[in-house]
Formats: sequence, structure tokens, C-alpha cells
Amino acid sequence: MPPRSAPPRAIEWITLGCAPLACPTRWSELRSLRWSDVRDLPYPHLVISRSHDGPTKSRRVREVPLIAEAQAVLATLTRRSGLIFSGRGSERLGECASFLRRYVAKNTSVKGFHVHRLRHTFACRWLESGRSLGALQTILGHSTIRLTERYGRLSSAAVASEARKPSKAGTLTGTVEGSRL
Repeated sequence: MPPRSAPPRAIEWITLGCAPLACPTRWSELRSLRWSDVRDLPYPHLVISRSHDGPTKSRRVREVPLIAEAQAVLATLTRRSGLIFSGRGSERLGECASFLRRYVAKNTSVKGFHVHRLRHTFACRWLESGRSLGALQTILGHSTIRLTERYGRLSSAAVASEARKPSKAGTLTGTVEGSRL
């Protein structure tokens, strides 16, 4: 339960704070999401076309697949018209990022937390599960693959796990004209 100093809808907003982990939107994009941006066909996804203060950072509309965790977060919320995260106190939604930062600092051992780090965590987990860098670039809305590479760093455990896998050819060195390298 959040402390008394929490914004009026803190429980909903804490749930919202977890959403970028399951759905890699920017905080400003999450703040401006409308129920009409949630689509079920041809697959569950969000249409990201704006941030809280105008167009998206890349000024492009993109589709973000809703993985199971993101669908579960949305299922807990009451559908209304307009903004997904609206109602009494919604004008303070911007303050929620600061509240989350303070809450995490006070109640966990995580140091230097910022909600934007959840996008980096999403990117790392995406790559560690064997998914493609190109798809991740599209989902995150990055203009270059280089930026996406900066987001998605593999953990030491993931690299070690990959190193233990046998290569498809059965050797890492291969052959040249019948002789081993």
C-alpha cells in the first residue's frame, strides 16, 4: 500500500509504472494513451501516435505489440472514453514518475531508479529471449539500429548461456577447402 503522500490514484499509477516493462512505450506516450489506441486485430497492440505534449519523439506513428503482461495490466483498468489513465487526479500523472522514483528509492535496494530504465530492461529481456534487434527497433520507435543496440545490452549470464550452446555446424571454426581452421 502506498504511503499517504501518494497521489490520489497511486495504486493505478503504480500499475501504470509497471506497464512500460511489459509494453515498451515512453512515459510521455503512456500518459497520452487513449482506449481507442488499444487494438485487438489483427493482433493485440497499441497505436502510438502522440505523447503528452504533442507528437511522439520520432514524430512517427508506430504499433507496439501487447505482450501478455501488458494485456493483464490493461485488463485491471476500467474502460472509459478518452485517456486510459484519467479521472480525479489525472492532471498529476506527471508527478507519478517522481513518486515512483521516490517510492522505489525508499522501499527497495535499487539505486538511481528512473521510469525510463524500464524501457532498457524491456529491451534487454527482449534480446535475451532470442528475439530480433530489428523488431525491437521498430517496437521502441528508434530511428537507428545503433540506438537500439545501446538499449539492449545482454547480461553476463545471457552471454555465458549463448557461449555454452553448440554451434549449428558443430564447430565454431568451420572449414576452408576441406581443412580445419
